[in-house]
Amino acid sequence: MPKIVPPNKYKLIGKDYPTGDLYAKATGKAKYAEDYRADGMLFCKLLLSPMPHARVRNIDARAALAMPGVKAILTADELPPPANSINDNGNVILANPRGYQALTMEPLFQGQPILAVAAVDELTAADAIEKIKIDFEPLPFVVDPLVSLRPGGPNARIDGNAWVRLPPPPPQPGQRPPVTPPELQTIKWTREDFEDAKEGRLPLGKPTEQWTVGDVDAAPFGEQRQRVLERRRRVAERIPVARRNERMGREDLVKRAAETVPRNTGSIRRESPAGVEGRGEGLDGPVGEQREEADLTARAVNLGSAIDSRQRGDL
Repeated sequence: MPKIVPPNKYKLIGKDYPTGDLYAKATGKAKYAEDYRADGMLFCKLLLSPMPHARVRNIDARAALAMPGVKAILTADELPPPANSINDNGNVILANPRGYQALTMEPLFQGQPILAVAAVDELTAADAIEKIKIDFEPLPFVVDPLVSLRPGGPNARIDGNAWVRLPPPPPQPGQRPPVTPPELQTIKWTREDFEDAKEGRLPLGKPTEQWTVGDVDAAPFGEQRQRVLERRRRVAERIPVARRNERMGREDLVKRAAETVPRNTGSIRRESPAGVEGRGEGLDGPVGEQREEADLTARAVNLGSAIDSRQRGDL
């Protein structure tokens, strides 16, 4: 039977149509953010760290500031400190003073911005960058976390090599507990912890954070999970019976299963997560049990038919 494709009722979906900016982009007349100019507009260039880890001891920007067109030079000391934030749950996330910042006096990777130059045009800002002299103190760096965890291994930062989350302070009355930022600490594993690494396995040393999970089955959703698993087991038990009775015809078997449910159910209450006591739609009532049996039988018929179709190669 040929597949009938309904006519497209949409105006744009599935249609070939020109966009409003198509001609401007194809001819190069379209304007982007870099194409716009404003009165008094300045251009910024960043001076990047040439070292993977270092400490800035001194910045000499006198020659750059003396250049015509250079308006200002911004360093990390002139940036505002990190501010607290609030997540979607209303929890206050305390600012991490050791987190990533726009400019830094301790670059942690090659190419991290150290300062910014603002000038009247891009060429002047780029020339000013070349005239700035920075005195760097090279510091140890590491690119493999396992190397940093070895005894005597280098640290990626001056303050340590691992983030450790400490217990949060007690919340204020009527407020949610704040989310404290992690702190930097120095953690080194022992030589015995690295013995397994010689055999091709990852070492397992002291963790920086530990957490546990309680009794899952005792949780509020544990009972519901058990009911789902029991339902799947009962469906699986009915598949052989449904396949033996396939000669009755799938539609007839589903119809017979549905007819086992009484038509006159009277007043029926909605089932709560804990079930409904007495007669009603819940799994604890007689009507609910009969409906459950009918639904399980219908599911078994569908699964049995699907299994047979797969074995015949129809699927």
